Amino acid sequence: MADNLVPFVIISDTSENSSALYIVNVERNGKIIYTWKGNQKSTHIGLYDLQTKENEHLYTFEKDLRIISCSINSERTLLAVSFRQYTEEERVTQLLQSVSKYLTLLIEIHPVNNVRVLKAVDSCVRVQFLYPVDGRNTSTESHLLLVSEDKYIEQFDIDVVAEEEHRVVIQNSGQLPRVRVADDLIWAQWDMTEQRLFYIVPKESRSTLKCVQFYPDEDFNSTVEVRRKRKHQITRGTLEEKEETPSQLKVFGTIQVTAAVANT
Repeated sequence: MADNLVPFVIISDTSENSSALYIVNVERNGKIIYTWKGNQKSTHIGLYDLQTKENEHLYTFEKDLRIISCSINSERTLLAVSFRQYTEEERVTQLLQSVSKYLTLLIEIHPVNNVRVLKAVDSCVRVQFLYPVDGRNTSTESHLLLVSEDKYIEQFDIDVVAEEEHRVVIQNSGQLPRVRVADDLIWAQWDMTEQRLFYIVPKESRSTLKCVQFYPDEDFNSTVEVRRKRKHQITRGTLEEKEETPSQLKVFGTIQVTAAVANT
């Protein structure tokens, strides 16, 4: 975790059937996104404000889900959620071979309204909204990063519009605009405070560490590119390569989370 410790979060549901809280993200403004299981196998998502010491209920799934990743935009109008629909055992026993293992959703929450499917895949996906500099956000557009276990990163651009009774909805009814940020990466780390993405791409005899800087109202750009040599060693008469890079795709946040990815 980051240097700032995350305090214990108190919620109102203290019944015997409620489960422990799980922190899934800490946003740039310090607000903590957490989940818990309620009665009748429901899954809840909440937001805790460190300054006001208040909790806010964001969304409820009426089923028992394993939330993988979650992020809320700075205006608290959109919620991105990635979760696993079932386990491998359930996939076999319930004949779910044709159903995607992971879903990534974009949900309107001001108020709760439409739900969009961003990804339906068999690989893990993590989500992160970009945050503007405090007091400088004048745009109606939100930007969402998706990091896939399939070794790529995308950015979705989401326009919202305010309707009657202060309801905020996604303006584009079709496919959301997206751009590819990176491909073939084997490691990634999100800098929450500075809104920077670090990632490593292997290339022939060396790997390259890259840094991308994101901005709230303009295109992202690469700021750093450092090449790293691979070490060679002889094992039982065979020349092998050993990279000075992690063997797992480490993605996002002040809370370290890893997802296994094979080396290339």
